[in-house]
This record gives sequence, C-alpha cells and structure tokens, in this order.
Amino acid sequence: MNAQHHRDSTGRLFALGVVGILLAAGLVAGRSLEWPGLYYDEAVQARPALEWATGDIRASALPGSHAVWVGGRPFPLMTQPYMGGLKSQVLAGPFWLFGPDVRVLRGITLGIALLGIGVLAFFARRAFGKPTGWLVTLLLAFDPSILLLARHDWGSFSISLLLRSVVLLAGWLYWETRRTSLLWIAAFALGLGFYNKIDFAIFATGAGVALGLCAGREVAGLIRQNALAWAGAVVAFFAGLGPLLLYLPTIFERPSAFGFQG
Repeated sequence: MNAQHHRDSTGRLFALGVVGILLAAGLVAGRSLEWPGLYYDEAVQARPALEWATGDIRASALPGSHAVWVGGRPFPLMTQPYMGGLKSQVLAGPFWLFGPDVRVLRGITLGIALLGIGVLAFFARRAFGKPTGWLVTLLLAFDPSILLLARHDWGSFSISLLLRSVVLLAGWLYWETRRTSLLWIAAFALGLGFYNKIDFAIFATGAGVALGLCAGREVAGLIRQNALAWAGAVVAFFAGLGPLLLYLPTIFERPSAFGFQG
C-alpha cells in the first residue's frame, strides 16, 4: 500500500513538474507572437482554415491542394501533394472562435508542440526512468531551435512532434500491457503523421528498423498470437492516412512538388 502511494505521489509530482516546465517554456516562446509577419509555410496552411472558418474564399487553390464543399464552405483535405490538411482542420475552430489572427495561429502551433514535448516526457519516464524523463523535458522545452520551430512551424513541425510522441508512448504502453486499444491508438497516430506530411516516413522508418533490430522476434510472436488485434491496427493506420490514400499518386506524378525537376 505504501509503495503504491509512493508511486502515485511521484507520478503526480512528475506531472506537475512537466506542466510547470512547459508553462515556463510557453511564456518564453510566446512573447510578441505577431512578430515577424507570416511566412509561406504558415500562410499556406492558415488560408484553407480561414476559408473554412469564414466561408470567404481568399485566393485560388494551390496546385495539388484539395477540398470538399461542406455547408457551402471548402473543407480542406490536402494542402499540397505531399501534405494533408490536418493543420488547417485544427486551426479552423480557433479561427472561428477567436478570429483570424496571427497570434491565434502561432499560439495554437506552439501549444501543440509543447503538448508533444509533454507526451514525449511521459514516454521517456516510462521507458527509461524518471531522471531521463526530467532531462528530456528540460532539454526540449528550452532548446531555442525547438521553440523557434514550435512557434513558427516550419515544415508542419508541431503536429508531427505531437504525433510522434503519441506513437512512442502508446506503442510502449501496449508493449507493457498488451492492451489492444493502445496498439490501435499508436497505429492511428502513425497514419495521421503520414497524412500531416509524408516525410513522417523518416521517423517511421527509423523506429521500425530499431524495433526490428531490438525486438523483431517478440513483435513477430505478438502478431502471431493476436493477429486480429494487429489487423485492427492496420485498419487504424489506414484510417489515419485518410485522404492521402486518394491523392498519393499525385506525389509521384508531380516530382517538382519536392523541388526536383524531371
């Protein structure tokens, strides 16, 4: 009983500490959010969100972008051939509630990244111990490069960070508990990561190779023992991919979308 109480107390202390660190990081990175002005990566994902929130079409659609009309407004599906409309979908609600302001855009972006750091901190604590959890939180929360990316979101960084963290935490908890729901959460987040931007494949490949080298036989055994759960994980993964499945061929048809000339 005392051991359980001690674990609960240390868990609460860790959670409160992580929240405090992230709030401090938010105060550091959240000053003067309106400066400097918007740049391309921000504007290209904010515009579809603004059009969905207000119903006011501001500009011609970018090549490779796609939307469906819902209630007389264009709901964003794809931002570019290799990037889904996930961030635009996330921004639409805040834009509708608080107005299309650059501070709203960057505040949401920063908050998502800080949440991702928090989830990653709990993964590190669970997998490698409390000292590592504290170290991960402090190093990431006050790394200037992380905060700059989190604030301005070059390359759709913030949502990718959150989804990578969810994949790691849910995947690790599944490994410990064998709870099928956790496996499905990890698989769905993995699919959403690809939908957000297809360069999520870099993380997925690295994690997959590491898993195969460190625990390939164990994973193969789990798949054999509970094939139905893993089949559900495949379904969850493709559900996360969403519209990317429909438009994936355009990536190979438009190599210039990546800056390459055919």
